[in-house]
Amino acid sequence: MRRLATATVFILLGLAQSTLAQEAGNVLRVGEGQRLCASSRQCVAVYTQCGNCGCGVAVNESYLAAHNANLESLCAGHEPVQCARTCAAAKPMCVTGLCIMMPSLSL
Repeated sequence: MRRLATATVFILLGLAQSTLAQEAGNVLRVGEGQRLCASSRQCVAVYTQCGNCGCGVAVNESYLAAHNANLESLCAGHEPVQCARTCAAAKPMCVTGLCIMMPSLSL
């Protein structure tokens, strides 16, 4: 029961942060169709927040130019953002037909 309560709190916090970012107008949504792939060579990493904050998501390379143009347009006029988040090393990969950011393992 305690685990369920803890998980619920994290989910609600995540939703709250996501809602705040959307309301601030500095997050670009990536649809599932933009993540479709047949091989990892098709996947590239992109940012979804102004100021290159966040850890990024993986999209199909055919959407890269449009995504970057949309992000640039979205962020035009926004104050520069200071990012305090540190992200784990990851690389874009195609897994079960979707581009995802796969954490890199340090040996």
